[in-house]
Amino acid sequence: MAVEQVTAEPAGEFALKGITAQQGTLYAPRDGGWIETMNIAPAECHMIKGIDNIGICTTDVAKSVAFYQRLGFCESYRNDRGMMIAAGAVQLFVFATRQSIPPLVGRELGLCSNPPGIDHISLAVADVNALYSTLRAAGVRFDGPPQDQSYGARMVGLMDPDGNNLYLLQKL
Repeated sequence: MAVEQVTAEPAGEFALKGITAQQGTLYAPRDGGWIETMNIAPAECHMIKGIDNIGICTTDVAKSVAFYQRLGFCESYRNDRGMMIAAGAVQLFVFATRQSIPPLVGRELGLCSNPPGIDHISLAVADVNALYSTLRAAGVRFDGPPQDQSYGARMVGLMDPDGNNLYLLQKL
């Protein structure tokens, strides 16, 4: 739907029109004009409070839990389906696949070269250099040493035992 007039100034690539306490519409620039991209209902936007946990399906629960414990995760609880492990506010539910010969994850570290889907988990850490040194000494393999990123962070990549991409990220 083409929009003739926008009642609010663009904010970066987008503009808001008709925002009230109940609803509004988000517009994006296109072909010299504006197109409607999404209706916004503020009450609905606040229904999600955060991520409760991330499920990690594995070929070997004990091996995966031991790996994540090296990263600083501790058991929160377990049931007949798997184990919840936590570090700070981050919770991972580690459970076993029921496939007898599961396909490999098949993802590479680095963005944009992987197929669609969840690409990685970035874990916020206080001191990426110290954690990198400790984990490397314990035999954890990384894609290289930590490096400064253009967005104000220092980061290093690694994979868990099933090939899931992880990043340890320290904001600078």
